[in-house]
Amino acid sequence: MNTLDVCRILDKEHIPAMSLMLGRLYSALIEANVSENKAREASEEVAGFENRLANVESRLTLLTWMVGSNIALMMAGFGIVLKAIH
Repeated sequence: MNTLDVCRILDKEHIPAMSLMLGRLYSALIEANVSENKAREASEEVAGFENRLANVESRLTLLTWMVGSNIALMMAGFGIVLKAIH
């Protein structure tokens, strides 16, 4: 059983964020004769960047919906104002 198997078994709340790593990257580095410690550290670092990117993507989706809602409400408001003027 390797580190990745242990991470899958444990409850995610008890795993520190930096202990998450990408299994395929780790395996590829091991096959490329990189030391186990360096392969683990590299895959953890890449996983950290992937988590940050996912966070940015989710925030961008939220902002997109917020801007769209704002535009729709503004258009409705303009419609009401124009209707009241005429």
